[in-house]
Amino acid sequence: MGDVDSAITEWRRILGRDGVLDHGSSLDVLLENCGGMERQIIAVVFPRGTADVIRIVNAANKYLVPLYPISRGKNYGLGSRLPVKDGCAVVSLEKMNSVVEVNLNHGYAVIEPGVTQHQLYKYLRDSGTPYFLDTTGSGRDTSILGNILDGGDTYYSRRDLRDLEVVLGNGSLIKTGLSHYGNALAGHLSSVGVGPNLSGLFRQSNFGIVTKAAVGLLPVGEDHAIMVCNVDNDSLLPQLINKLSSLRREAVLRSSVHISNRDRIEIYIKPMAYKYAADFLHKNDESETLDFAEYVFRKGGFGAWSAVTGIFGTKPEVYAVKKEIKRVLHGIGKLKFIKKSTLDFLEVIPLDYVKALAYAMKPLYEITRGVPTDVALYTVHWPLGHFPNNELLDPDKCKKCGLLYYLPIIPTDGDTANMVVWKIKDIFSDNKFTPYITLNMVTQDTLEGVVNLSFDRSDKDQALRARNCIDKTMRELADKGVYPCRVDIDSMDKVLVDDSFWRLVQNLKKICDPNGIIAPGRYNFI
Repeated sequence: MGDVDSAITEWRRILGRDGVLDHGSSLDVLLENCGGMERQIIAVVFPRGTADVIRIVNAANKYLVPLYPISRGKNYGLGSRLPVKDGCAVVSLEKMNSVVEVNLNHGYAVIEPGVTQHQLYKYLRDSGTPYFLDTTGSGRDTSILGNILDGGDTYYSRRDLRDLEVVLGNGSLIKTGLSHYGNALAGHLSSVGVGPNLSGLFRQSNFGIVTKAAVGLLPVGEDHAIMVCNVDNDSLLPQLINKLSSLRREAVLRSSVHISNRDRIEIYIKPMAYKYAADFLHKNDESETLDFAEYVFRKGGFGAWSAVTGIFGTKPEVYAVKKEIKRVLHGIGKLKFIKKSTLDFLEVIPLDYVKALAYAMKPLYEITRGVPTDVALYTVHWPLGHFPNNELLDPDKCKKCGLLYYLPIIPTDGDTANMVVWKIKDIFSDNKFTPYITLNMVTQDTLEGVVNLSFDRSDKDQALRARNCIDKTMRELADKGVYPCRVDIDSMDKVLVDDSFWRLVQNLKKICDPNGIIAPGRYNFI
C-alpha cells in the first residue's frame, strides 16, 4: 500500500472537498452490493472531466495508490461498484456525463462514461433525431460506455463502439482509430485506422480509464415489430436454436434473438401483472393480487422456451422478414408478431388479464425502439417473494436481494446448447436454486447465456450456497469446453490461466500501466 493520506490530500486539492469521499456512512453505502461481495476501499473520487482524470492518475502513480474506475456502478451481480482487490480508491465517472456530439449524417453520438441510457434516449427523443440507441435491459441509469466496455449485451447486440479517448495507467492520453490525428474527418466513424486496432484493448481490461467514446446509433425504421415464438417443451429447444441460427446466417434476422426459459419469463410477467393489478385495478389484498399475477401468467400461454427479437426496416422489408420467419419456424411453436397497434388493441379489450399482458409486453416492445426501462429489476426481487417500492428498486439497496450470474458463451448448435442448459439445471437443482436462463443469439454462431441466480443475501448459508453453485457451474462447464464471456469480481481467478494469451495481457499492462495503478486483478494477473 502506498501513501494513501498524501494521495487523498492531493485529490482534494484537485477536486475540492466534495470531490473526495474517504470515510463515514457515505462510503459504507457504496460498499453495499446485491452480489454479497466484500471489499475494503480507501476512498471514492469524482472527476469532472478528462483533465481531472489525468491528474488523479498522476497522483496515484506518485503515491502508488491503486484506482478502480466505474462509470455508474450498476454492474449488478458482478460486483456493482466494488474493485477486484482491496485497498483501491474508486474513481466514479458519474459526473462526466456530457453528450458531446450527435452526428445525424453518420448516426453516432460522442459521450462521456457517466451518460446513462435514459439520458441519451431523452436527448435523442427531445431533439427529434431519426436515430435510437441500442439499449440493454439492465436499467435506465446504466452507463452506456460502462456496459459496452464490460462486455454487456444490448438488445440488438450492435455494440457499435468506435474511437475511444483513454487515460492510460501511466498518465498519458491516447485516442484510438483515426482520432489521434487531430484533423481526421473519419475520426468518429470507425474503431480502426492506420495500424493496429487499439480500441478492443480497453474492453474488459485494466490498461486505462476511458473518458470519451463515439457510439453508433440505429436508424428509426419505417416499420417495426417484435417476433415472439413459444415452444411447448424442452425437447424442442435444439430445433428452435438451429432454425433461428439459420435465419441469422441468412441475414433474415439481423439482430440478437433472446431465448428465455419459462422460469425467466415467469419472473418478468408476474411482477408486471402484480403491478398492473395494484396500480390500475386497485387490488389491495395481497393474496388476491398474487392470484391475479398467477392467472395472467397462466393465460399468457408461455411455453418451456420463448424466443423474442426485434424487426425493423421499410414496410416491404418487415413484411418479407415476417413471411420467411413463418416459413422457417412453421411447426416448431406458436408464433406471433407484435406491433404498437397490437398493444393498443389489446389495451381496450374488456378483459383484465389481456390488458395486464399488454401492460407487461409494452416495455419489451419499447426497448426494441431504444426506450430504456427499469422493469427488469423487478425480476431480481420477485423470486424472493416481494415487490419493491421505488426506493428499494435498486437491488444494491435492498438487504435481502441477492443476485449472481453465470454468463457462458455457447456455439449456436442446438445439441450443445441443450447440454449446457441441462448441466446448469442439474447443478442449480443440487444446490436448491432455480436457474433463470436467457440465451442471447448475438451472432449467427454464438449464444451468450445470462443465467440469474437469485438468493437471500441476508441469509449467510444461502449466500454461501449461491457462491458455491456459480463456482461449480463455471468449473464443470469449463471442463466441457464452455467458458464465460464475463465474470464477477470474485471469479477472476477462474478465467486466468498461465498461457501465452494472458502472458501477453500481462505484458501489455506493464507497458500501459507500469506501476499497476488501474484496477489491479481485473481480467489480468496484475
